[in-house]
Amino acid sequence: MKPMFGGTKGEERERVCQKIERLFHEALERIEQNSHKIFDVYRGTWHDDMFAFHNEMKDLEVIIENLVVSVLARVNSVQDAVADLQGFYPYMNREKLKALFDAKTLEVLKL
Repeated sequence: MKPMFGGTKGEERERVCQKIERLFHEALERIEQNSHKIFDVYRGTWHDDMFAFHNEMKDLEVIIENLVVSVLARVNSVQDAVADLQGFYPYMNREKLKALFDAKTLEVLKL
């Protein structure tokens, strides 16, 4: 499901989501390319690869957090807010982002 956002900055926000997806797939591909190292007991570089991947995921979570805050900062109606939240559905299962989405959902319900 491709995230979609309305408003004048909708396309820009969709491009940010596409960038997030691209960066995620690139990081995942690097892990897959180095997966043979996991069984190499003489070189400990697998841990370095996993550490780099973990840091890349943290960076993506920060990008998503900033995007969520930006998108929901100037919401005009409950309907717009719900539609914008729906655009973030693919990211809502990330454990580190659940609290943010819960808080933003509560804000929407208070509109």
